[in-house]
Amino acid sequence: VLILNSILIVHYLKHCQKLTNRLFVMIAVADIVAALGHVLPSVAEILYFKYSKIGIPTFWNLNLTYRLFGLFAYCCSIHFNVILSLLRTIRIVNPFYQPNLLILHVIMISYISLLLSLSAVDVYYFLHRVQVD
Repeated sequence: VLILNSILIVHYLKHCQKLTNRLFVMIAVADIVAALGHVLPSVAEILYFKYSKIGIPTFWNLNLTYRLFGLFAYCCSIHFNVILSLLRTIRIVNPFYQPNLLILHVIMISYISLLLSLSAVDVYYFLHRVQVD
């Protein structure tokens, strides 16, 4: 994942002023962060359950990191992929269509803001559940 997405980022950064190239770069960055976010809890579980090398606080901190970054980046990647596929589909049907970039940016920023607020709520409930148990 890291190598493939790094190649994509290097390739599409050359012409990042185009919307589709910018979306490809944002998808690749989100996929890298999501992959790293998924690897951390797996490493924590192996170290905790098999080798007992880390304690409970470190285990919960790594799971919290996954909830903050991994799930957020995964949802952003899906969102950017949906936008890219919609724009590509519209351009197939109507080749001379130019999207309104202001509306597109407002939609992207509002969705990311919603995801950030939901991530904060998720982390709050995760920490509250850990304290109760």
